[in-house]
Amino acid sequence: MDKVYFDILTYFILKTYGLNLLSIAPAKRGFFGETWSAVTQDSKFFVKIDYWDYHKAIYKKNFSIIDYITRNGIDYIPKIIKTKSGDLFCDFNGGIMGIFEFVEGEDTEDYPIDKLFEKLAPIYNLPTDNLSLEKETFDSDVVVKYKELYSKLVLQASKISKQVALLLADKTKLLEHYAMRLQIFSDRCKTNFDGFHITHGDAG
Repeated sequence: MDKVYFDILTYFILKTYGLNLLSIAPAKRGFFGETWSAVTQDSKFFVKIDYWDYHKAIYKKNFSIIDYITRNGIDYIPKIIKTKSGDLFCDFNGGIMGIFEFVEGEDTEDYPIDKLFEKLAPIYNLPTDNLSLEKETFDSDVVVKYKELYSKLVLQASKISKQVALLLADKTKLLEHYAMRLQIFSDRCKTNFDGFHITHGDAG
């Protein structure tokens, strides 16, 4: 690790979180940004810094969700360590920094699916009434857009670029298949099931 970066990082954590680090080292946790295992005299933490512009916005949104989940009895997700001013995260060196309680283990792609569902089920059962969660409409706008482009290819070829026209012509059969399938799934997902949710494994 670059010593200058190390010194800046440890001083920033002391100033912003009040944590006097005895050591800090890379940790195999998480796929985005930097993850560090940090040790103080009394505790051990994860320091997570995300520098990727696209992902930073998602990362920031997740903090309030993780805080809500852990405050509502989910104890197998690391709790967030707040800054001295009570914030869930902070800006650092052009990235977004969060500090979490340490939990043993490493990221893995082969976690048993039945055990994963055991962990996810209590999270899905938490009430979401007071959370500003993004909603998926399951619309089929992309299918409409495709049909519009295809009609221009057939009827108004001069109104779209040659590159787009060639792509549409080359992939027409495949695109029609996907458009049909997407429309089917869109219709099914818009069915008004009571308490119906679709999510993926990273519930936070």
